[in-house]
Amino acid sequence: MYVLITKVIRTSRAKFYCNRLTTVQRVQNAAARLICNLKPCEHVTASLKQLHWLPVKQRVQYKLCMIMYSIHFGLAPLYITELVSTVAAQTSRPGLRSADTTNYVQPRTRTKFGERAF
Repeated sequence: MYVLITKVIRTSRAKFYCNRLTTVQRVQNAAARLICNLKPCEHVTASLKQLHWLPVKQRVQYKLCMIMYSIHFGLAPLYITELVSTVAAQTSRPGLRSADTTNYVQPRTRTKFGERAF
C-alpha cells in the first residue's frame, strides 16, 4: 500500500504545477493520515517527518536543485543539459561581470507552447 501511494504522489507531482501544489499537498497529507492511522483532526507534520517525506513545495525545490547540480557537474543526460546554458556561453553577454559566474540562463521562447515545455 505504501509503494502504491508514493507512486501516485510522484506521478501527480509531475502532472501538476505551481498553482496545483496545494492539491498535491492535500493528497500527500491524506496518504500520511492513511498510513499512520491518524484522525482527521490530528496534525500531519510529525507523521510526514516519520515517513521521511518532504512537503510538496520543498520536494519540488529539492528536485530542481538536484537537476541543476547534475547539469553543472556534467552528470545529467544531454537532453536536459541542452535546456539551459551558462551566462558565459551566451554571445550577447561577453563583457559583463555575470559572464564570469556559473549562473545559468533558460532560453526564451516566443510561443505559449514553448513556455509549457519548462
